[in-house]
Amino acid sequence: MKNNQPVSTEKVYFWNLLGNLAFAGSSVLFTLIVTRMTSPMEADSFSLAYGIAAILVVVGMFQVRSYQGTDVLFRHSFTSYSIARCLSLLLMMAIFFPYLFVSGIDLHESSKIAIIGLYVLFRMCEAISDLFQGLFQRHERLDIAGKSMTIRYSFSTILLLAFLLITKSLTQSLLYLVVLNFIFVFCYDYVKSKEFETIDFSVKNLKRDLFDAITILKNCIPLFISGFLLAYISGKINPKINTLLLSKLPSDVLAQTSSFLSLLFSFSVPLGTMIFSSLALWNMNASWLIFSIIGVIALLLSIEKKRMR
Repeated sequence: MKNNQPVSTEKVYFWNLLGNLAFAGSSVLFTLIVTRMTSPMEADSFSLAYGIAAILVVVGMFQVRSYQGTDVLFRHSFTSYSIARCLSLLLMMAIFFPYLFVSGIDLHESSKIAIIGLYVLFRMCEAISDLFQGLFQRHERLDIAGKSMTIRYSFSTILLLAFLLITKSLTQSLLYLVVLNFIFVFCYDYVKSKEFETIDFSVKNLKRDLFDAITILKNCIPLFISGFLLAYISGKINPKINTLLLSKLPSDVLAQTSSFLSLLFSFSVPLGTMIFSSLALWNMNASWLIFSIIGVIALLLSIEKKRMR
C-alpha cells in the first residue's frame, strides 16, 4: 500500500539531521561508556572491533544507498535492491575471518573475537536498516529514515549503559544489543517499508531479480571502492593519532583531549551536511563555490605544511 501522505521539507530536514546527530553521538558515547565501565582488555578489544566493523560495514552496504536513493525513475525494483543487499551482506560475513587473519589478530582469543563479531553484527543491523532507508529516500520520506536512526541509536546507547550496569559483561551486553536491534529493524523499518513497496522473492521472478541485483552491485563498484578506501585509511590514521596523543600529552588531559577530538570528528560529517545542505537550498552555485574554496585552501595548507618539513 502506497503512503502518499505529504510531508513538509522542514520535517524531513529536521528528522534527517537529528538521525545523523544521533549516529554521531552514539559513536562517541559507545566508546566512552565501554572505556569507563569495562576492563582495559575489553576496552582495547572494543576499540579494535570499532575499526574493523567500520571497514566491514562498507562491504555490507556496498555504497548502494546513494544509487538507490537517487533511482527516482524506479529502474530497479525494491526486491532487486534487497537481493543486492543480501549478496553484499554475505560477502561481508565471508571475509570476516580472513580479514581478521590478515590483520594479525589471534583467532584463538575467543573473548576478543566474540566482542569483534558481536559489534560487526551490530553494524550489520545498520546495513540492513540502510536498505529500507534508501527506499524511504526514494519515496521522499527521509523523515521516516531519520526517525529510525534517532530511535535506534539513542536507545542503543542507553541500553548499552544499562546492560553493562546489570551484567558487568561487554560480551553479554553487545549480544542483547544486537538481538534488540534486529528486532527493531524488523518491527519498524521493515513494517514501514511495506507501506511503499514489498519484497517478492517468488521463484518466478527470482532469476530476473538476481541478475538485476548483480547489475546494481556492478554499477556501485566505483562508489564502493571510494568508500572502502576512505574507511580503510581512516582505520589506519586513527591509531596513529591516538599514538601521537599518548606520546605528547600528559595523562591528566589525555582523556579530555581524546574525547573532544572524537566528538569533533564524529560531528563534523552531520554538521558539514547541515551547513552545505542549507547553502544548497539557498543557492546551489554559492554552495559549490564555498565548498571549492575550502577544498583549495585545505590543499594549499597541506602542501605548505609538507614543504616546511
